[in-house]
Amino acid sequence: MSKAAPLTEKARSRTSLWRRATIGVHVDSEACYDCDISDLAPDVQNLNVELDDIDNFDDIYMCVGDDELHEFEDIHNVDDVDRCQDQLPEHDYELYDDSCVGWRWETVESESDSESDLDDDETCTGVARQLAEWMAVDNIKSSSVNKLLKILSPHFPQLPLDSRTLTKTPLHHDIVEISGGQYCHIGLKVVLLHFVRRYSVVVDCLELQINVDGVPLFRSSNTSLWPILCLIRNVAAVEPFLVGLFCGKHKPNNPAEFLSPFVCEADNLIEHGLIVDDKRVEVKIHSFVCDAPARAFLKGIKSHSGYSSCEKCIVHGEYAGKVIFPTVDDPLHTDEDFELMRDENHHIIPCPLRPLRVGFVSQFGIDYMHMACLGVMRRLLLYWKGPVGPLSVRLPRNSVLEISKHLAIFAAHSPVEFARKARSVDDVLKWKATEFRQLMLYSGPFILRGVLSDSVYKHFLLLYVGLRILSCKQLSAAYCDYANELLVKFVKDGEVHYGRSLLVYNVHSLVHLAADVKKLGCIQEFSAFPFESKLGHIKKLVHKPQNPIQQILRRLDAQMTFCNVSEVNTSPVVKSEHSCGPLLPGFANAVQYKRVKTEQFVLALSTGNNCILTNAGIPAVVKNIVVNNGSTHILCSCYRKVSDAFDYPLPSSALRIFRVESEATGNIIAIPLGDVKCKCVCFPDMSKNCSVVIPLLHCK
Repeated sequence: MSKAAPLTEKARSRTSLWRRATIGVHVDSEACYDCDISDLAPDVQNLNVELDDIDNFDDIYMCVGDDELHEFEDIHNVDDVDRCQDQLPEHDYELYDDSCVGWRWETVESESDSESDLDDDETCTGVARQLAEWMAVDNIKSSSVNKLLKILSPHFPQLPLDSRTLTKTPLHHDIVEISGGQYCHIGLKVVLLHFVRRYSVVVDCLELQINVDGVPLFRSSNTSLWPILCLIRNVAAVEPFLVGLFCGKHKPNNPAEFLSPFVCEADNLIEHGLIVDDKRVEVKIHSFVCDAPARAFLKGIKSHSGYSSCEKCIVHGEYAGKVIFPTVDDPLHTDEDFELMRDENHHIIPCPLRPLRVGFVSQFGIDYMHMACLGVMRRLLLYWKGPVGPLSVRLPRNSVLEISKHLAIFAAHSPVEFARKARSVDDVLKWKATEFRQLMLYSGPFILRGVLSDSVYKHFLLLYVGLRILSCKQLSAAYCDYANELLVKFVKDGEVHYGRSLLVYNVHSLVHLAADVKKLGCIQEFSAFPFESKLGHIKKLVHKPQNPIQQILRRLDAQMTFCNVSEVNTSPVVKSEHSCGPLLPGFANAVQYKRVKTEQFVLALSTGNNCILTNAGIPAVVKNIVVNNGSTHILCSCYRKVSDAFDYPLPSSALRIFRVESEATGNIIAIPLGDVKCKCVCFPDMSKNCSVVIPLLHCK
């Protein structure tokens, strides 16, 4: 009979469950002589049978491990044990006496084996954690992760075979049937506590912005989501988070029923505050940031297409193919008027949010993303391009192509803060709000100069300058009333250039924007842009049509559990070390970098990200980024020739917008990174054979 082969190295490295095998064979003493191993195989597989008598047989064949057979000869007494022990494979065994069981061989782990087990366990735990983070951060489908786990299973036996075990997400959620769909209330208090502790927030008051909006899930279905989102306005680096989620074939039938859990919890937090580690933190609602249909839904008022739909003034619209609002000086609504429902034509039902201590006029700001970008700017561009709008402002095809050409040039010089690059005017119906924003707040005056007629161009400049002022915190604090005058003039003159069809709800709302800025801050501070980004993220969490709420909640829970905290870096982060210069005297030993990221912006040596405005108000081009003795400096070259880019309705230099020479030819100077006032967009102005420098507004 041949002896079994020794254990392979792979088999020896198995876990203790493989190595600790207690082996015994229960045999009859008279049937044991010269027995064949095949007769013992069924008993051997049990690995837990006794030897009644070990003195009456000569040969025993015992199994150690899973498929190893070892031959032990002439075991008649205990003295033969030492001799037989030499024939064992390279494991550590000990023989112990059990009066009930008899002689038995047991594997004993050596110190090296224990250390190997710990290393294997730590390795598997680390791999499992990395896989869970990867699945949560990159939103990987469960089926794909399950396939990967099966591939890794032979190499990491302790890894689970199912992604649900890997992420350890909850299996059940409190989902109720309300308002014609399903709703799950996650809880405002729970999420606030999570974020306050996760980000180590130390503030005396949490200022909340609330957003409610609908988003369709699929193109082939009417199923839509209506999330309740919340953003902590006075805490940096915290994105909007989910408080409640409704899913149905249509929007909630009963707004009061849909909003009731949120209203009750928010009212309690506003009254009693949030207790964090035995400390009371005040909670208040800064504003509700929604588009016009959602605001009407939340407040129980006429929608934006109604005759008495304006939320800020008592104006009754007129019908001219659509509802228009030709007047700009009507009496204003107040919070008290809204509470008492004095304008009966404005209200439909009592406000579902009424228990909350908020101003239903003053704290419901007009969101410029939907009103100005997707409303006013898109309408103007469609009037210029056609086929809608008056023929008097319609542009010929060559002019439309000229605009698209200039947009492509601007796209090539766009900084990383622009989420999307500008596309052709032919795709205007597919443009996103960010594309309309770059034309309305950045490139518009320089792309449209020479294309629009002089009167239409100056009319557009009223909108451009007014919104630029209201978009900047410093300018809006000083010139808010002037911006209001410009926007009111834009609305009044709009009828002259475009006809009465221009005076729709969105254009009329421009006359009330400055009042919201005085109450809520510059328009960047109550914008729907961060909420729209979050809605897109939530929508991507749904991988199949079944149980969309459960999919979203489980994946969000995994992200909150496994994703690393994106802490705010108060100190700059430099990247991409190089040695190409240039350098100045005193910086010979400095370390050079191509990129630096601060809390507000990203600067680099590449085109589009290398233009700045110094604290002295001088535009400059970044030539190098150096770190010397722990201090970060920008080596830059200033523009020598600086002038106004336009002079109507005010000199552009008042907005810190300049026309500069094509190349910065000034001497290179070194300024501390803290002396950079802001990052700028710099792109060529083809009509003037020069460049234009425009400060960024929408960075942090």
